[in-house]
Amino acid sequence: MEPCDPSQPPKAIEQGGHEPSSEKEEGEEVESSASDEIVYAMADLLRSQQLLDALKGWITARTNEMPAETALKRQSLWLGVGFSFLIFVGVAILGHFKVISGDSTTALIGGLIGYWFGQRQRIC
Repeated sequence: MEPCDPSQPPKAIEQGGHEPSSEKEEGEEVESSASDEIVYAMADLLRSQQLLDALKGWITARTNEMPAETALKRQSLWLGVGFSFLIFVGVAILGHFKVISGDSTTALIGGLIGYWFGQRQRIC
């Protein structure tokens, strides 16, 4: 097996996945299908230095943003927990002093607890 030259398309693609036939002469052009043209275009795109530089830049930028994003997520989490705890305590106090009925207290606290456990089920 001969070594692969990255500047040339793979031979299987070049020959449509078949062995070359001896009936075709070397000077003859072979018609290529639309899918072959798409494959060649994608191969050229993947070999381009511009794409490599763009991906490298995106990865570097994303890596630089991750610590700040993690800190923001942590801050949002604690603010959410603190606010939810404040609502929980407020509803419990209002229910204890009969400002709101027992059924309403149960529904509000149950909804809040359901929200807390539902956060773990989020897809995003």
